[in-house]
Amino acid sequence: MPTTEFTESCLAPACFIDSHCHLDAVDGVAEKLAQARAQGIAQFIVPGIEPDQWPQVIGLNSEGVFCALGTHPWYVNNPEQEARSLAAAIVQHSPVAIGEIGLDFYQGRVSRPAKDIQIDSLNRQMALADQHGLPVILHGVKAHNELLQILKKFPRVCGVVHAFSGSLQIAEQYLALGYCLGAGPLVLQSPKLQQVFRQLPMSRIVLETDAPFMANKSAGGDNPLLALREVAEALATARAIPLASFTQACRENTQRLFSRLPAKYLPQ
Repeated sequence: MPTTEFTESCLAPACFIDSHCHLDAVDGVAEKLAQARAQGIAQFIVPGIEPDQWPQVIGLNSEGVFCALGTHPWYVNNPEQEARSLAAAIVQHSPVAIGEIGLDFYQGRVSRPAKDIQIDSLNRQMALADQHGLPVILHGVKAHNELLQILKKFPRVCGVVHAFSGSLQIAEQYLALGYCLGAGPLVLQSPKLQQVFRQLPMSRIVLETDAPFMANKSAGGDNPLLALREVAEALATARAIPLASFTQACRENTQRLFSRLPAKYLPQ
């Protein structure tokens, strides 16, 4: 399947890409998208979380909105069947990435699928990403060691660890494998995390909101998509660089990673 390489940059002084937002779960999404676009947020990547939800994500594909498809570790049930469904959906719908996939070993009140089932699912979905030359959008909670070991098996696959909240030491292990790290509203609540992102190579940071699940009321009021600008402002300040320079670098990182995104932005 053909892919589109980026050949142009956004000419607006502030033009953002939200690399991870669940628009299918955002109330009043049309109005909130319009508000976000008015603030310079031009493109949005919407990850899938399970096969039954993929049609909603695919249905959002429109000007500036693009889908990724995958089975989230919370929703893994039958890895073999889910991988077959994903293989067919990749061919039919040309997602920009495989995701949201990964491992979540957090033990809380809500039980998660067994570790071996999650690992089986991730291996199958990583293999599909490798086969189709697609990046992956990764979810990793209490499972960094296991996640890193699986990623090492697929050296041709690149991607992003979304909503990264780990230490600099863990970050450096993902960087060594060629992965980017997603900076979202968590950085607004954690000066320590801001310092981690301050020390990362600028070429490895992408911006996200994870809307509506990490809503930050101080940033966007009732519109979680508007938190993206505040995340960018906080990290630009932490790195002591102009917002425009930080935004441009993050945008170019996202363009490079998700090469199926068209080189086109909404008119300003």
